[in-house]
Amino acid sequence: MTRRERRASSSDFTAEEASVLAKLEAQPKAFITDAEQGCAATDQGRIVPREGGGNPDINDAAKNAGSLGNRPLVVLTAGRYWAPEGFEKEAGEYHEIWVHQLQASLVHLSTRGRQVVVDADHGMSQSPESIVTAVRQVVDEVRADKN
Repeated sequence: MTRRERRASSSDFTAEEASVLAKLEAQPKAFITDAEQGCAATDQGRIVPREGGGNPDINDAAKNAGSLGNRPLVVLTAGRYWAPEGFEKEAGEYHEIWVHQLQASLVHLSTRGRQVVVDADHGMSQSPESIVTAVRQVVDEVRADKN
């Protein structure tokens, strides 16, 4: 928006429109917060490949998760990742650890666990059908167990 453009006042909007506007205006703040948390989890922005994800709380939660026993489990793992310019190598190394260590270890929470690497980024928005398929598979397995 240029300085000469008139910005509508809140009285120009319905309550619903004002709510949508507030949510849209909050998105950059949420993105910045998310980025700052990501930096905190990766040694202030340095992507450091090692065992674990760099965030002790998440690492401890994963280690202490216990077992799901014989319950069906599908771990959907993002096959794509974003790399900040200049950190492509480090991001690739971290992604390999994420896919082949951290996410793969979740599979072992169940004796019937399996991992599916999806051609999508972390949000999986490029492949919603993979989510639907995984949910259906788990539901079908649970139903089959009850018969």
